[in-house]
Amino acid sequence: MTDWIYPANPGTESWGYRTAEGVSIPPRELFAGKHPDVLGPGNRVQTWYLPRLRREFHAGDVVWVRQSETGGLLVGAGVVLTEPWPGEDGGIYFEVDFWNPESRDLAAVPFDLAVESVPQSARTAKDSERAQVLARFPDGVTVDDDTRARLRRRQDVAGRQGLTVFREKLIDAYGGRCAITGDDVIDALHAAYIDPYTETGRELVVNGLLLRADVRDLFDQGRIWVDVDGKVRMHTSLRSSGYKQYSGKKLRLPKDENKRPGTTRLARHRRVIAGQSA
Repeated sequence: MTDWIYPANPGTESWGYRTAEGVSIPPRELFAGKHPDVLGPGNRVQTWYLPRLRREFHAGDVVWVRQSETGGLLVGAGVVLTEPWPGEDGGIYFEVDFWNPESRDLAAVPFDLAVESVPQSARTAKDSERAQVLARFPDGVTVDDDTRARLRRRQDVAGRQGLTVFREKLIDAYGGRCAITGDDVIDALHAAYIDPYTETGRELVVNGLLLRADVRDLFDQGRIWVDVDGKVRMHTSLRSSGYKQYSGKKLRLPKDENKRPGTTRLARHRRVIAGQSA
């Protein structure tokens, strides 16, 4: 879990919360529950935005909102519920649950956080900043049963997709497309280890492939592998299935040669996992 400092200035469009009449809602009013049609017991979750693409936000992280025009007071806090998704403008969106006792407490009595550097955009909290927050809220931000259930589902999905950081590196390397099928639905793409038994460099991009979920399962089982020429091969049981269209196709490789799968690792996968001699 990571703590984030999110600067908010309600005097600018970047704050983003407005009434139906187009009036900007000050952060403290929002977190105090004075606009239940926007944030309240029946509207717990907010979709938040950052103007530049960052994938470091993860489900379970905590966002501490710092209202910049009031001298840097913390006025709200929330728990991130989703992995970020990209917007068409190059930024990211993510869902946050801000309806918690700590957020309402901060809205009533803001906290003067002494920062090591003034955050111009969302950034991770420094150790000294986290210590200040934990001194006021030793148990962190309260997570209710519904939020906990959502986080557990999200973490289960993340577990099936592969370790988050490793997967993100692969998404970047492969341009968000499956190395075998070319599919580009991000939520369906998982991280596959080429050599799961290596003791060194297990999390390196060269030891991974970005694969569609079903294809990753078959790759992990050794029913799909990559030959010495970089072509996709598969078990005889798959050759009369819908997967046959991928047999003999060249593996889609990252543009960056330094991120392409290691030939030695692919050979070990063929031999150890798929049971192939060549």
